Amino acid sequence: LPPPEREEVVTLAGTTERITPRVRVAVFRTMSEGSALGDVMPTTTGSVTFVFSAAIDDLDYFECSLDGGLYAPCTSPKTYTGLDDGSHTIAVRFVRAAGAGVDPTPATESFTISVPPVSSIDSGPTAETPLTYATFTFSSVSSDLDHFDCKVDWYKPISPGGFQVIQTSYPDCNSPFALTDLEVGQHVFWLSAVDDSGNQQYESGQYTWTVKRRWNSLDAGRSMSCGIATDQTLWCWGRNAEGQLGLGTTGGDVYQPRQASTSPTWSSVAAGHEHACAIDNAAQLWCWGDNAYGQLGLGMTELVPRPDLTQVTGSTWSQVSVGTQFTCGIATDASLWCWGDNSGYQLGLGHQLTVSQPTLVSATTDWAEVRTAIDWGGPHACARKTNGEVWCWGGNQQQRTGIVGPGQVTAPTKVTSTADFVSLSVGYAHTCAVRSGGTMLCWGEDMHGQLGDGGGYSAYDITTVSGSDWVYVDIQGRTSCAQKSTGAVFCWGSNYYGQLGIHDKVGPQSCPSDEACSYAPKAVDVPPTVDQPGTLVTGESHACVIDNQDGAWCWGQTPAVGRTLNGLDYGCDFQSSLSCISYPVRVDNGSPP
Repeated sequence: LPPPEREEVVTLAGTTERITPRVRVAVFRTMSEGSALGDVMPTTTGSVTFVFSAAIDDLDYFECSLDGGLYAPCTSPKTYTGLDDGSHTIAVRFVRAAGAGVDPTPATESFTISVPPVSSIDSGPTAETPLTYATFTFSSVSSDLDHFDCKVDWYKPISPGGFQVIQTSYPDCNSPFALTDLEVGQHVFWLSAVDDSGNQQYESGQYTWTVKRRWNSLDAGRSMSCGIATDQTLWCWGRNAEGQLGLGTTGGDVYQPRQASTSPTWSSVAAGHEHACAIDNAAQLWCWGDNAYGQLGLGMTELVPRPDLTQVTGSTWSQVSVGTQFTCGIATDASLWCWGDNSGYQLGLGHQLTVSQPTLVSATTDWAEVRTAIDWGGPHACARKTNGEVWCWGGNQQQRTGIVGPGQVTAPTKVTSTADFVSLSVGYAHTCAVRSGGTMLCWGEDMHGQLGDGGGYSAYDITTVSGSDWVYVDIQGRTSCAQKSTGAVFCWGSNYYGQLGIHDKVGPQSCPSDEACSYAPKAVDVPPTVDQPGTLVTGESHACVIDNQDGAWCWGQTPAVGRTLNGLDYGCDFQSSLSCISYPVRVDNGSPP
């Protein structure tokens, strides 16, 4: 065929080049890189598309050939997929109508396929873990692999509900790949594979996991919880009507942990009715929240919504317990002190005068621990001496102090002649203590089965809890919980808020006012990692425990469990004001102040 009378303009991926073909055929290859006709440029997708045409009047159809193969009819655009790595050539020719002939000089174009290597992440950490380290393994089946590139995104919490993405790159990484000193929060591990031609699989492999906050200790109060993280920071969550969360505000509910103080120097914390206290690493005591009766120990009665400027002066402290509008503590010299509301002799001072500063209850220096009740109807307190004796005082309705007779016990009084108690706790109207041999005794009100003897009536007298091998007890409200030497957790008594942790807020018994309860200890379905006794805390309507990886688990009434419901069914069928989670769930990470 004669050449055309004018030049034909051929356009390829936005680039224009003038050529003089023998036939009016333009071949277009669509590529993301863009190139000029005739260039041999790599394409990284394994597929390629051509667009072609012929400026003849009698065109019948086109035929295409790939890599010297047989010609076959084709239409524009023509796409080839699944091409192997390497050089390829396409040829396109026209066929005239009515058998008038075939293009003797097909248009051709050569190109190169270079597909990035395929890689996979084979293993990594669990989706939620308290561990601050992680190891990944990964691999590639591509024969032309040159190396891997890795990077990690950390979603750093910066405010309630907000975060900042911090990215760290690790070029030329190898499997197994280890990360250490990971911060709390969500992380994303990205893997890219690079072949020997420089083609890269851009971030097509990713792995998301969350490093959970780790905890040294927890305490549970009335609809609130506080904890000391392993970095010694202080966190609280739950109801905040009187500033008891230490956030500098009053009112509202906080469903996830919030940092109450930026000082990383805390060793223990105690949560009460509407106030809380914590001891720092220098054995100094700090209290905050409701202060109507001087229960913060500051010599005044103004509410204080933050812990930072509320140091309780006059002594150094080893332990503190917070009740309803009163506080008791053990000084570092093992002496016993109390302060706050004293209308029911709950301070053990022998009188009913309210005091707003720590006041010495007993000068003897042999006190090991003190426990106070969250109770509006005659609160009491008990303390254990280093020799194993238990002494109680305050309100004595239902013989909650264990002392037979008086309606109020004005000063610390020894409960029994038994002197081998190793753990002690007090509730709304009952008290429990564990003996060194593994038996547990409880006394006081039993209308909700909280004495755990299987009776479910107001026993008042000291009774033995069902079971054996008990080593630690923590009770509050009308619910009792305890741990055995294996760390196994059992709860009994009221289950109105699902605080027994048995996946249901119903039964197994029906107590007064048709309230769900259990007369005997029921096993809580805690994770198998809960195997260390002494990490259990019980609030008025919820409970929490720490596992052997320092993870915190809570159950019972929200928001004190430290986790949002997020529309999930947690075994409680309540109106929103009484929502609960009836089995252990991991406490959320929370956020800074």
